[in-house]
Amino acid sequence: MKILIYGGCHATALKRILDKYSLSEVSVDTLINYQIIATKAVFPYENLKNYDLVLFNPILNRGEYNSTRIEERCKQYGTPYLKYPWLQWGGYWPEPKKRNWGENKEWGLFYLKGYSNRYCNPDKKTDDSYFDRYYESLFERSSFDSIMAGEIEKTTHQLVQREAEGGVDFKISPYIADNFDKKQLFLTPDHPSTELYKHAVRIIAEAINIRIDPSFYGSNIEIQEGIRTPILPGVAAALNLNFSAADWCNNEFLGDSSYSLREFARTTFPGTPIFLASTKNNTRLKEADSSDTTTIGPNKKLLVSLDENDAPKDHIKARIFGPAPYRRTTALLYKPHWTFSRPDF
Repeated sequence: MKILIYGGCHATALKRILDKYSLSEVSVDTLINYQIIATKAVFPYENLKNYDLVLFNPILNRGEYNSTRIEERCKQYGTPYLKYPWLQWGGYWPEPKKRNWGENKEWGLFYLKGYSNRYCNPDKKTDDSYFDRYYESLFERSSFDSIMAGEIEKTTHQLVQREAEGGVDFKISPYIADNFDKKQLFLTPDHPSTELYKHAVRIIAEAINIRIDPSFYGSNIEIQEGIRTPILPGVAAALNLNFSAADWCNNEFLGDSSYSLREFARTTFPGTPIFLASTKNNTRLKEADSSDTTTIGPNKKLLVSLDENDAPKDHIKARIFGPAPYRRTTALLYKPHWTFSRPDF
């Protein structure tokens, strides 16, 4: 069976699953919707006749790229198709919203933008005791009890509405409503966990009559590992979750290692400004009180806090967060070799 999957990052994840675990003879191609739309490429409708099945999620707000045109052509060519829901649900996070680090984007928690202000030093001075009290509050159920029921209701309603408007061939909203507290179903609001992919793939495989190796349903490797929005411990308590997931990572611009919840919290606290530092070219890291240096190449991105005081000319002191080998307490950065951006909604 020759299959075309058209969609976003979910399409590539489904392809990886079918390529690895299908016990039936399948050949899977993908077309990535946001790439086609961004480049204003012409959708290759003529190619639809070459597939035994087209699998896609509905797109209804992109004009000439709306998926209704795919349905029309598939019907014209006699090509079977299956519409799956856009896999997005934000119920694990208080007011999830994309935040910008310069040209880089990730999911942030807009709720914390206002919430954190109540813990700031009123004199706008750096004082770690204020951050410590803020950080400790992220572990308290009472900090999030008043918002999370509404978040569950809102994001579930949005998913149900998308399923209805798109006329999908199967729904995932009932499964999420019944299971979100039992096991983690999303790593970020739009990156499902392997647990949710297991549910979707089981339905897809039955609908298109292919066999999936049962070992897939016993796998605990994350299909979309590398990008995670932390689930705050206080949120987990407010939702009575049976799991914890407080790691933060984004391999698209923060590298391959995970960061701690404390480091994520620093990026949400206005009293201790955190920057994404990006190298323009080859440069060196040097400890302020040592002659040891580390050379790093261009386009390297590090998470830092900055200190303008007592640094040599054209340099700035930086505390570098995250894993070795770049982690430093008082590194000196040569400012002309770097750009700095703060997270902002």
